Amino acid sequence: MMFRLTIILILGLCRISLSQSLSGQVFILSESFIDDKCEVIADCDCCGTDLFFLSSTRFGFVSRCLSGDSYFTGTYTLKTNRLILNFNKKYVIEIVDEEYNVTNYKTEQIAIDKIEFEIQKCGQNLRLTHSTTLDWRNGSRYSQSEEKMKFNKLLSAKPWKQLTD
Repeated sequence: MMFRLTIILILGLCRISLSQSLSGQVFILSESFIDDKCEVIADCDCCGTDLFFLSSTRFGFVSRCLSGDSYFTGTYTLKTNRLILNFNKKYVIEIVDEEYNVTNYKTEQIAIDKIEFEIQKCGQNLRLTHSTTLDWRNGSRYSQSEEKMKFNKLLSAKPWKQLTD
């Protein structure tokens, strides 16, 4: 009887923690994941993407590359252990020169299929997993100090302002 009660309590706490708002959090998405540390490693060019939860329904998505970052936005929903990202068509890419200096920004539009992640617990943290996209198959949250820095950088970035105006 005590065992059943413990299992029910654990499952209930997991469901509560997964249903909390992600607002204000920033996750890094990449292929590599260190299981014992519950964190993503993005140690190459074009293998790291930042996922910003701007509110309880809106997100920002920045694909990082030396050849120019790409900025996206959209809305998200949480359902049980699933995170669903619905992208807006408009996005902004950085144009860079041969020395990787940003020289301009280009706004484009494209229809992007929704992206769905499974949300799992990894230690005390949340882990995002995507079953088919290798580039960002795994996601883990940045530290709170890194999140503040990332948010400040995003909100002051010219391509972000161009995207959200």
